[in-house]
Amino acid sequence: MTLEGTVVNGQIVVTGDFPLPEGATVWIEFPNGEKVQFPGPPCQTYAAYLEELRTDIAEARAGIDLMDLEGFRAEMRAKYGSGPQKGEP
Repeated sequence: MTLEGTVVNGQIVVTGDFPLPEGATVWIEFPNGEKVQFPGPPCQTYAAYLEELRTDIAEARAGIDLMDLEGFRAEMRAKYGSGPQKGEP
């Protein structure tokens, strides 16, 4: 199924009255080859992304490549982005 929408204040607003099921996975494509600059996940699938994140967290907890907390936070932000902010789904 393909739906059309518009970005308004950084949020996608779907055209028409079509309720999306909560928790549904969606893919976003830009028409006419539009290029948008933003960091994507470092993996091809969300499952692979989560697995890599879990591995990195386990290594950090085990003391592998030990660094201070601020260094760890900076590395995680650089590698994975800032993630959802408080209050966001």
